[in-house]
Amino acid sequence: MEILSNFLEIIKGNNGTWAQAIFNGLILNIRFILGLVILIYFIKKLNKIKSFETFIVFISFIFMFSECRLFYDRRKLELLHNEVSYFNQNTENLIIVVQGANNPFSDAIDYNKTQVDFTKSRDIDGLGLIENKLSNPITKVITYVGTHSYTLTPEDVYETVYYFRLFKPKGKIILVGHSVGGYGLTEVLDKLNTNNVSVDLVVFLDNANKLYNNFDYNVKSNVKYVINFTSPKWADNFYFFTNAGGVVSRCQKNNVTDILNLEIPKTTHTSIDNKIPNDVSNIIYDYLKNNSNPINFTKKYKF
Repeated sequence: MEILSNFLEIIKGNNGTWAQAIFNGLILNIRFILGLVILIYFIKKLNKIKSFETFIVFISFIFMFSECRLFYDRRKLELLHNEVSYFNQNTENLIIVVQGANNPFSDAIDYNKTQVDFTKSRDIDGLGLIENKLSNPITKVITYVGTHSYTLTPEDVYETVYYFRLFKPKGKIILVGHSVGGYGLTEVLDKLNTNNVSVDLVVFLDNANKLYNNFDYNVKSNVKYVINFTSPKWADNFYFFTNAGGVVSRCQKNNVTDILNLEIPKTTHTSIDNKIPNDVSNIIYDYLKNNSNPINFTKKYKF
């Protein structure tokens, strides 16, 4: 029975429910499914096939072939990596912003371009605004798009933070993530913890992914401050995919991280990153300028 359960879980994949798995499968693979159905239909009447029907079979085959190419490209993205110089000897502060998913049905960026700066998907009115406001000769801000199922963005963020910490042991590292971008940062933080790499400040906005629409996170002791902004539970009434982000707390062996969980009224999972980017920018600016506890500064805001 356990073997059958594990097998079904593999089929369901990285989705919270079977309904989500079926829905995602239909949307992502619609060309392959339609092509297969048409091929099966005409194969059954192979001896009676007409010229127009032959054309339909050919088009169906093209659809199926293109979908198989897409499968291959998705997999290939996991194995590639762009070498980009993200900081230099003058960089004292590294800020990494990871937005929500680029598209509900598109998990990765074409051509391995994980940086949102390379794509049209950068949310200038949302968290992308942080880069415009805080970039300067000593502060490097990098904006990424989040990914649902593939490790491309988290791996790139991990490597960037890891090498910056080696390069600047006393430099400030600040991570900001919304939705699946925040969930990706939890993976980064856990991996950094295993390598004893510290992070100064993490700002979450409604952590979530397909599997965990309401993600509670136990932060490890390698993080100094965490501010976790959430929207009211199910505020967007979009029960099929999104929910308010979960609570952040310290793991059992962590007694050093200072944490603030703060619900932002009149926001939803999909609007919270457009509601408070200015506030997040101001919190980070104050922290870098005064090196004061950002949680105490945040509590002064009236969101």
